[in-house]
Amino acid sequence: MTAHGTTDTRPPGLVIRSPRAHRAMNARLRAVEARVAAAGPTNIGFPAARDIDYRPLAPLLGHLLNNLGDPRIDPLYPGHVHDLEREVLDFTAELFRAPSGWSGYLNSGGTEGNLYGMWLGRTKLPNAVAYYSSAAHPVDRTTWQNHRAAGSNGHRQSVSTMRRPLRSCVVMMVRDRDLASLVLPRWGRVVRVDGPLPFVVVDADGSAVEPIEVFLRDFVARGSSQGSVRSYAYALVRWWRFLRVVEVGWERATSAEGRDFVLWMRQARKGAGARKDRSTFEPGSVNPVTRKQRLDDSFKVTTVRHSNAVLHTFYEFWIEQGTGPLVNPMPRDAARGQRPHGHHNPMEPFRAEGRLRYNPKLPRRRVRAMPDEAWEALFAALRSERDRAITALAVSTGARAGELLGIRLADVDWGDQLIRVQRKGTGAEQWLPGSPEAFLWLRLYLEQVGPLRPGDVLWVTLRRRGPGRVRRPLSYDALRAVLRRVNHLSGANWTMHDLRHTCALRMARDPRLSLVDIQRILGHAHLSTTQIYLQADDHEVIDKVSQYLATPPPSAAGAVAHGYAAHDVAVLLGGTSR
Repeated sequence: MTAHGTTDTRPPGLVIRSPRAHRAMNARLRAVEARVAAAGPTNIGFPAARDIDYRPLAPLLGHLLNNLGDPRIDPLYPGHVHDLEREVLDFTAELFRAPSGWSGYLNSGGTEGNLYGMWLGRTKLPNAVAYYSSAAHPVDRTTWQNHRAAGSNGHRQSVSTMRRPLRSCVVMMVRDRDLASLVLPRWGRVVRVDGPLPFVVVDADGSAVEPIEVFLRDFVARGSSQGSVRSYAYALVRWWRFLRVVEVGWERATSAEGRDFVLWMRQARKGAGARKDRSTFEPGSVNPVTRKQRLDDSFKVTTVRHSNAVLHTFYEFWIEQGTGPLVNPMPRDAARGQRPHGHHNPMEPFRAEGRLRYNPKLPRRRVRAMPDEAWEALFAALRSERDRAITALAVSTGARAGELLGIRLADVDWGDQLIRVQRKGTGAEQWLPGSPEAFLWLRLYLEQVGPLRPGDVLWVTLRRRGPGRVRRPLSYDALRAVLRRVNHLSGANWTMHDLRHTCALRMARDPRLSLVDIQRILGHAHLSTTQIYLQADDHEVIDKVSQYLATPPPSAAGAVAHGYAAHDVAVLLGGTSR
C-alpha cells in the first residue's frame, strides 16, 4: 500500500528513484566500466584471470545462495550449490594429486589465503620476526596483531621508511641462532628389540618415539636391511636432540632448522668417547705410512650428507601421509637452475629433481688400496692363523668384514676354493673365489680351533673358562681390535675395508678381468660405485711415469721412406727424446 491508500504494483525490492537519478547512475557505471577496461591490458601484480565470462551466471545473482556447512553434506537450506562445489573440489584434487582422505572447501577469495598463510607462519615460526608494510591491506595488519594476541611470541616491525611501500603481506624472518655454543642433550637412545622392527628410538622415559617408529616400520617393509634401519635411527635421534635444543616440534621444522642443523654438524664435535682408534698422532693429521687422514671427533661430509638424506626421506614419508608436517626441512634445489617442477604436467605425478639443498660437496677421494709392501708388513704382524686366514680371504675375495664374519662352515667349498657370503643390503647369497694361500691359512686355522659342525660360525674366539676353553663368535669389534694392535706396532691406520679396495685395484690391473667382472665380485649394483675403488695412488703413478721417462725409446721399425731425413722424422715422431 502507498501513502495514498492505493496498491503498489512495482516489483518488490525496487528502489524508488527519479528518471534523472537512474540516468546519472547508469552514466557513472559506464564510466567505471570504461576506466577498468582501459586499465586491464596493463594491469600487473595481482594474480587473477581476465578471460572468464561471468555472464552465464547472471540469472543466479537474483537469488540468495549460501553453501552452509560441509560441502559433502547437503544442508536443509534449499538455496545452495553444494553439488557444483563438490565437482570443483574433485577436479582440483585430481589435478594436484591430493592424498587419500583429503578435505576442502571453496573459500571467499585471496584474503582467506593470506589469513591462513599468516596463521601457518605463526605456527611454524613462533620465534620469527614479522615485517609488514604500512601500506599493506588493513586486514593483513589487523590479522597479524590478532595472531600475536592469540599466543604467538613472535615480533612485528612496521616497514614505513621505504620510498615506495610494499603492497604485500607479512614477511617471516628467523633470528640467527648461536650454533657455536649449542650442545645437544643426551636425550633418547636407539634400542634393539625383537620382532619385525629390529631397532626403535626411545625417549628419556623409555617410551618409543611414535613418529620415528611408524616411519621405521614402513622403512623395514620396503626391504631395508638392519644396518640401514640402525643408521637411520641414529640419524633421527640426533635430529630430535637438535629440535629439543632449539625448541621446535618435529612437525613444525622448516628449511631454517634444516639449514642450522647442517651448519651445526659442520662445526660440532661428537664428544668424548666417539673416537675409538689408539694412536700417538694428532686426530685429523695425515698418517705418514698410509697417507690417510686420521679420524677426529668432527662429523665428516659423508655423515652430513647421509643425515640430510635420512631427514628428507623421513619428512617425505609423513608429508605423503597428510597427517604430519607441511614442509620438508631438507628440500631439493631446482635441477639445472630451473624453478622446481616449472614444466610439470599436472596429470603426471611429481618426481624428485635436483640435489638436496644443504648437501656439502664431497672432497676428492683418497686412495685406500694398500701397496704390496704394506700388505706384506701387515700380514707378517698378525699373530694367529685365524687372523691370517680372514685377512687373506678379505684381500683375495673383496668381501666386506661383516660378510666374512657371517660365514659358516657349510659356506666353504674346498674343492673349487669358494666361499658363500650374504651380500650387504640385498641379503643375496653369492659365491666368491679365494686364493690358494687364503684356503691354506683357513685349513691351518680349523686344525687349531678343532672340529666344527656345518652350521657353526666359521670365525670364533677361544675364551678360557675354568679348566677348558669356550668358543665365542668373532665380533666386528674384536676384528677391529686385531687391526688396531697391528697398526699400533707399525704406526699405520689400515682398516678391513682397505683390504676390499686393495682387492679391487689388484683385479683392475689384470688385463684378463673386465670392469664388469670386478663389479660382480664386489657386489655393486652400478659401475659408478665400482669406479670409486679403482683410483690409483698418486705416488705409484709418479713412479711409473718416472720410469717411462727414464727408459730409452724403442728404435723405429723399418727404414725411412725415400726423400725424408731420418733425423727429421725422429724429431717429428718423438723418436729421440720425450
